[in-house]
Amino acid sequence: MSRELYSFSKLNTFYTCPFQYYLTYIKNLDREQNCYGYYGNELHRLLEELQQRKMTNQEAIQKYNEVIEYANLMDYNFPTPNSRINYLECILHYLEYFVPIECDKYCIEEYFEYYINGITMRGYIDLYYIIGNKVYVIDYKSSSKFSKKDLPKKSKQLILYAMYLKEKYPDKMIEYVAFDMCKYIKNEKGVLIERNKIDNIRNYERAIVKIKYTKALEQQLIAFVTDTVKQIKQLDFNDESVWCKNDDKSNQFFCKTLCSHYGKGCKYNVNKGFRKSKSQ
Repeated sequence: MSRELYSFSKLNTFYTCPFQYYLTYIKNLDREQNCYGYYGNELHRLLEELQQRKMTNQEAIQKYNEVIEYANLMDYNFPTPNSRINYLECILHYLEYFVPIECDKYCIEEYFEYYINGITMRGYIDLYYIIGNKVYVIDYKSSSKFSKKDLPKKSKQLILYAMYLKEKYPDKMIEYVAFDMCKYIKNEKGVLIERNKIDNIRNYERAIVKIKYTKALEQQLIAFVTDTVKQIKQLDFNDESVWCKNDDKSNQFFCKTLCSHYGKGCKYNVNKGFRKSKSQ
């Protein structure tokens, strides 16, 4: 019997919407691509090549414009026309000014498996690099920024990466884990500003949001993994009804824009009264 493998995104799917988890991982239904997933995946691919100096910034911009053309053909719609313009302007600005990180060693998209209380976690690390005896972990984020209050919750995936790397490099220390917020740039006061809102890049720096790796965050991650897997295993895989959440109107953006089953598999899209935007 094969062992169950979990990723952070898999557990987070259950945490966000158990019914989406049921459709994806139990019923194994095909998932629809959305605009943010498509653009985010393509951006990651270009950043890998930029960090490895396999392409220039202008070549990356040209490739991303081809990505945009394909997205238009595939009708990967944003919630509104303005959100589309804003997103693409910011990402193109990021690609134009991207500078590879100088370090002793770096690894891109490294696959890992790590065990937490008998649970096998797996994933891919966007980027980590080493300078001397210090390890730095970077996760590229093309989504909107989040509040300082939400940072511990958002950083759980990065803490998982750090736990694995701490085990892999016992002679080194985790200096920090961080989000590279691609849509933003940081001013002298440390405030994140959307890239298409500035006139001159001078006096700004890359929007690296750092999280200090601590034992407390490690324990929070362990509790999240253990508790979430326990909840999953307690539900009946043959009874669809136990996976359904109550109508949650605060989750409308997720349902309409990010859910990979909203258009087909989710039986609640009509009941909730949501409508897919036709804006491009």
